[in-house]
This record gives sequence, structure tokens and C-alpha cells, in this order.
Amino acid sequence: MNQADRRVGGFLILLGAAFAVSMAFGVTLPLLPALLGRFIGSAEAGDVARHTGWLTGVYTAAMFALAPVWGALSDRIDRRIVMLAGLVGGALALTALDVIDGLAGLYAARIASGVFSAAVLPAVLGAVVDLSAPGERHRRFGAVAAAT
Repeated sequence: MNQADRRVGGFLILLGAAFAVSMAFGVTLPLLPALLGRFIGSAEAGDVARHTGWLTGVYTAAMFALAPVWGALSDRIDRRIVMLAGLVGGALALTALDVIDGLAGLYAARIASGVFSAAVLPAVLGAVVDLSAPGERHRRFGAVAAAT
């Protein structure tokens, strides 16, 4: 396998990682009201909507706060380790949604999901720079954006 083939294969893996994180968020979001129904019972629709918003907010806030930290870490150590930590941690956080037994656990799982999801995109974008010739970076950044 030549160097160009390795770069294309590596780029496809990066696209898959970005896509996986995006899908994890997109698939979970419509399920939150049903998950909330398990824990807050016959609460009013306003309570479910409020918690759905807060659960989305804590996920997004965790990503916003920790993406720069993960990005700096991926610059210092191997980007693959950071991506792997993000993907594995995110998968465990999503799995936790099925086994938790309370509203606090649901919030903790969503925060953990945001924390680990925040690791993936900065590492992916850094790896795109590492793997791409300057003339092809703009197309690859566009492809990563499309994957998310």
C-alpha cells in the first residue's frame, strides 16, 4: 500500500469517527423524552420538554468547554489515542443511558457523552491537517463538515 492510499484510508476512518459522534447525538435526541418518561413518570409535557432542553444543553456545554482541552491534548500526544478515548468513552456513556435508574444518572450520562464527544472532532480536524496536502485540505474539511 502506498502513502497516498494510506492517507485516503486514514481519511475515511476520520470521516467515520466524525459521523459516529454526530449520529450518536442525532439518534439520542429524539429518544430523550421517552427516557425521561421512565424517570419522571406522568409529569406534564412541560417538565419533559424542560428536561429535554437541559439535557441537550449540558451535552452541548460539555462539548463547548472541553473541545479546546481535548484539542490541545491531541496536539501533544497521539491524535489516535484522543479519538479512541472519545469514541470509547462516548459509547460507554450512550450504553449507560440504557442501564441508569434515575434523572441524575441521565444527566450524568449526557454530560459524560458531551465530554467524550468533544474529544473526537478536534482530533479529527488536527489529523486532517496532518494527513492532507495543503491543496486538498479545504475539500477534506468540507467532507468532515458534511459527515457531521
